[in-house]
Amino acid sequence: MKDFGVHDAYDPETEECAPVDLEAPSYGGKNLTADAEGVDIWYGPGRKGYVIVSSQGDDTYGVYDLRGHNRALGTFRVAGDGVDDVNGSDGLAVSNAPVGEYRSGLLVTHDEPETGPDVDPERDATGFSYVHWGDVAKALRLR
Repeated sequence: MKDFGVHDAYDPETEECAPVDLEAPSYGGKNLTADAEGVDIWYGPGRKGYVIVSSQGDDTYGVYDLRGHNRALGTFRVAGDGVDDVNGSDGLAVSNAPVGEYRSGLLVTHDEPETGPDVDPERDATGFSYVHWGDVAKALRLR
């Protein structure tokens, strides 16, 4: 269930929060699972652009049209670069400007917890992943 914005209640048996009404509509539509802690805008020419939101509950990102009623355009997941996939993202930032090798813009995502053979088990490892905005645009067929 995509439950961003749906009223939850704490369940002491599972020690998790669960939706009170399974039929209640989500503010994020079919794209967001609570929490949505990262939000930024990729600005395009004119007044065009995209709102990108982290869907922490299912380790994906929702993309919405910046114009009009912010129509949902799709979701994507960030695959790891040999260490692990991005999960538990608490934030993101996106730019439309070329940044080094990221010629069509850069999406930076927070990743917690970091996993893999090089992670120190004695600390709460977090990291950041860098994504070519062009890869996101191509995957979702964005202009």
